[in-house]
Order: sequence, then C-alpha cells, then structure tokens
Amino acid sequence: MKGCQLSAVSCQLLALTMFGGVAQAIELKLWNQPLRVGVVESLYASYHGDLGPGLVSETDVNGAQTASPRFVDIQSRLNVDIGWRRLRAFTRFDTAAYPLRPPGACGPDATTPVTLRSRFCNNPFYVEKWGLEYNGRNVEVVVGDYYVSFGRGLVLSIRKIDELGIDTTLRGGKVVYHDERLAATAVLGVTNMQNVDEATGRTIRDPGPEATFLRPVPAPRDFIGAARVEYRFLDRVNVGAHEVGGIQAIDATSGLRRHDSFFLYGGTIDAPRLLPWLGLYFEGAGQLTSQADARDSGYALYGALTGYFGALTLQIEVKDYVRYLPWRASVPGGFVEFAAVQYLQPPTAERVLAELQAPLFDVRGPRLRADWRVNDWLLLYASYGYFEDDSQPAAPLTFHDPYAGAELRWDRGQSHFFPSGGYRLEWNRALGQEHQHVGHIEWDGTQMLPHGISVETQGFVLLRSEPLLLVPPWTEGNAYVALKWTPYVVATLGYEWTTLQSTAATHHYFNGALQWNITTASSIRVFVGGSRGGLKCISGVCRVFPPFTGARLELVIRI
Repeated sequence: MKGCQLSAVSCQLLALTMFGGVAQAIELKLWNQPLRVGVVESLYASYHGDLGPGLVSETDVNGAQTASPRFVDIQSRLNVDIGWRRLRAFTRFDTAAYPLRPPGACGPDATTPVTLRSRFCNNPFYVEKWGLEYNGRNVEVVVGDYYVSFGRGLVLSIRKIDELGIDTTLRGGKVVYHDERLAATAVLGVTNMQNVDEATGRTIRDPGPEATFLRPVPAPRDFIGAARVEYRFLDRVNVGAHEVGGIQAIDATSGLRRHDSFFLYGGTIDAPRLLPWLGLYFEGAGQLTSQADARDSGYALYGALTGYFGALTLQIEVKDYVRYLPWRASVPGGFVEFAAVQYLQPPTAERVLAELQAPLFDVRGPRLRADWRVNDWLLLYASYGYFEDDSQPAAPLTFHDPYAGAELRWDRGQSHFFPSGGYRLEWNRALGQEHQHVGHIEWDGTQMLPHGISVETQGFVLLRSEPLLLVPPWTEGNAYVALKWTPYVVATLGYEWTTLQSTAATHHYFNGALQWNITTASSIRVFVGGSRGGLKCISGVCRVFPPFTGARLELVIRI
C-alpha cells in the first residue's frame, strides 16, 4: 500500500478492511463461474511483564532476576483462501514483531546470552503455509502444505494442536482416490512446523528453498513418505493397511554410515456397527528405527470394543506398546520449545489431560468405561484404567486411574452442569512405593438467563503429591466465571494458582477478559492479568509453558 507509514501488521489490517468492503459489495466471477474468496486476519498483541505486586514475572522471591524478560510482541496470521470450480488455492502469511524487547536479543550465538538466542526476532510478513488443491469426484490432489493422519495416529499423525501452540504440516504432494468401497492415499514431502513459539518468542528458522529436498533435509524439516489403502467389506467393516518412512534431518550421532530413520507399517479394522449392539476398532503397527547406526524394533497394538445396551453403553480399550519410540521432529539443541513436535500420536486410552512423559511407549493395560443415560437430562459415567509402564526399566510404574462424572441438562438443553473427578495413583514396582498421585476435580457449567444472557463457569483442581520432589503435597488449578450476552459480549474473571514450593515470586494469578463479537465470525478480545505456567498435556503430547503476566489483545476479522 503506497504511502502507508504504519507497521506491517497495521498495513495488513487496513488493506484487509478495505478489501472486505469491496468483497461484500461485488460478486466475483471468473469465466462465468463463481470465484470464492475468503480472508481471515488473526492479530495478537501482548505485553509480557510485571503488573505490580502479586503479578511479577521477572524476579523470584529473593528479588533475583529470572529468565522471563519483559517484552512486547505482535503476532499476525493472515489466511487467504481462493476457490474456483474444483480448484482451491490458499496461503498463510505470518508476522512476528517485537517493538519492545531485551537489549541484545536475537543476536549472533557467540555474543548473545543463552536466554536470548533466537528469541524476539522480527519476522515481517513471511509465507508460513501455502497450497493448491484439486477436489474431483473421486480424486483429490494437494501440492503444498497439508495435515495427514493414518488410522488413530499409531504410525502417522501430523496435525495442529492449538492448546500446545503446535501447527505442523507436511509440505509436498498428496493424492487421494476414493469411491464407494475403496480409498487410497499417498503423501510425500518435508515437515513444516510453525516457526515462532508465541509463549516465549523463540524462532526456529526454515532452510533455504535450494536445500529443501536434500537427504537428510536441513532441520527443522524431516523427509516423510507414506501410503494407505482402505476397503469396505459388506458395508460394515473397513480394513486398511499403511506404510510410512522418514529420514531425520538431525542424526543422534554425526559422521556415521546411515542417517537416522523411521519405518512403520500396520493395519486397521474399523467396524462402528459390526452388530446392532457392537462396535469394534483394532489397529496394529510395527516400527523399525535406525539411530546412531543401531537398529531397533518395536510394536504397538490398540483395540476398542463398544457395546450398546439401551440406556447403557460399555467400552473397553486395550493397548500393548512394546519399545515403540516417539517419532520426534529434528529440533536443534536449545530449541526446547519445539521439542514437543512429533509425527505419531498413539491412542493413550487415558484422559485427554493425563500427564504422560515417558521417553518411549512401553506400556500395556485396559480401560473400562460405562455410560448410563438415566433420562433425557442426566447421564452418569465411570471409568477405571490399569496400566503397567516399563518405559524406564529402573523405575517401572503401575497406574491405577479411576474417575467418574455426570452430565446434567435443563432449560431444554440450554443450561448444563458437567462435574467429574478421579484419583490417579502411580506406583513404583521396583521400589515398592508411591511415585506420585494426582486427585482431580473438574467442572463446566452454564445457566441461561432471559434476553440471551448466561452465566458460565469452568475449571479444575489438582491435588498432588510426588515424594521424589521432597516437597509437601500441593494443589494447583484454574477457576473461571463468565457473563455472556449471546452473541455479542463475553466478560470473564479468572483465578489460577499453585501451592508447590518454589522460588517463584508469584503463586496466585488473577485475570480478566472482555470479548466483543463484532459479527458471528469476527471478534476482539482483551485479556489483563496472569496465568500460571507448568506442564500441559493433550492426548499424550506434552510441553512446559512459562507463566504469563501482562496484557493481550486478540483481533479476528473474517471476510
């Protein structure tokens, strides 16, 4: 935009607004065919720093400096999607800007403090994702970035996990064929992870285009090829088989004969209604790995049976994983924020938020869950899991994990309350003593009021003890309450805490947020206060987040 003296992000937003007015007024056509144009701008501006007594991030209880410097960041995600007939082109332009950052940040490694290396680097308006798709009646073709998952993730799962700040795609080619009974998928490309970690301001650089398809390709891109075939029998049973192979960009030990690699193979049987009262799913996989010129193998088996008996539903899940290695992304040393990125995600058969940090998958055991629909407004459920984990032979663990809950609904389903709770015990079989226990209580509730107004609350409390830490038992949790005027405004108050003994200056975090939904697809939100850090896990994928104190502005505009 000629003459624009604003920042790159502001110019994007201004151009987006102008373009939006035209797009809404004119119907676009190309050769008498509708031309579909979609634009979504997501803009985030945050101040990370102290907000006065009780909300301190830069010093510990003794007043010493911590590794949490004060900074301001502006993150932008501009998605542009154009569709015409059976073709679709899309791209995402990202911006990371730091108007206020610590002196010396993002400098040469030799002269930059470790805590500031590759952090707070200005990256204005670069292409993060792009692609071209063709969607035919029986054939789909993608060139560019795409997500891909086979089965339930035992051999391949490259996808987005918003809660952990992970957005990884495969960049290359994808071909899909499908008809009434047969489906086949083939993919080939290099991995493409999101380059900026918003929580810490760390940037991991992509290699230049000229080096993209070398073997092994430069970090953080790994080379992956895969294929899957699936056939439907008797209109009830889907049987599939797949193979996946990949070469790592970083070897465990340099200078050896072979580059580190993964090869996985397996199959699935999926029959959601094998019988009117029975559903079945089974998946098995084998794994061959080469690391530091040493070859190893493992396998993974997962199965689920679901029985439907009127008001009662029973499900049993069983897993048996033996020396099945996580397939982690090639991340250079020092970039711990990206260490959670991996290319397979086996079913855990556990709660989504369960903390699972084993260095490899060597675990087996069942989980049984029962759901009882008492009536139209009440559902009760209970679950118990028993697992033996040998991921660390010197400290084999046994897990006992019962939990139960209810779903209550009233006001014709507009109001609800979902309480749940449980107790997870991890027992060290070698030492004959407790490794840790976690009691947990969760809730989610909404009460509708007249005129589209509702009061909502959600949160959780963890009651924890871990003897090896040599600290007393502690609690941690989040509690939120919101007043919502549908579909216009949401006002939220929150409290997060931890009583774990540490040198952190802050153990209690208060916050507030106000969101205005400009339209059904566009909104603006302001957050002020703090949130505790710590370990967060989603379906077995875990990462540690730093605590946050400051303010944050979020703007989403969809045209």
